[in-house]
Amino acid sequence: MTRSQALTLQKVISQMVAVCIVGLGIAAGCAYLWQKEINYDAEVQFQRGVERVIDDIERRFRQPVYGLNGAGGLYAASGSVNRAAFRAYVKSRDLPKEFPGVRGFGFIQRVLGDNLQTFVEAERADGAPQFSIRQLEDKTHEDLYVIKFIEPAVNNVGAQGLDVGSEVERRTGPVVTAGPRCPR
Repeated sequence: MTRSQALTLQKVISQMVAVCIVGLGIAAGCAYLWQKEINYDAEVQFQRGVERVIDDIERRFRQPVYGLNGAGGLYAASGSVNRAAFRAYVKSRDLPKEFPGVRGFGFIQRVLGDNLQTFVEAERADGAPQFSIRQLEDKTHEDLYVIKFIEPAVNNVGAQGLDVGSEVERRTGPVVTAGPRCPR
């Protein structure tokens, strides 16, 4: 092989190496851009999934409120609701289908300590002969927040008559919820 042939061969090899390097650079750049697009699409799909889960969670938390609003309508329409009417209302709903995860609906009534005996007697006369008040920790409040109705009772054994206000964490719920609507 002559010197000129060797230089030509070296030049051809250099060009081939340069073409390979450029090709690898282009391939790496395309792979990078493709991966970036895949990551973006995955992020968009993930965010859509997150939004669907958030919407589902919010819907599941709102659904029971609709049922409770219906019970509120029962009170608004009649002014007073007895145990049988409340039971009939809850029975008219398909709890597992309409309100998945909800064990039942209840009504908590604020009762002043001075009226406690009268309240218990009225509940016993209203179809709950075993009705009694049960308190948990804090028994020092002059008002009680008693679970008056809870249906279906079979799913909520032991809840009826519970003073939810006798536990610090539970007390904040009915006090805040009742707000100015609560009879004083």
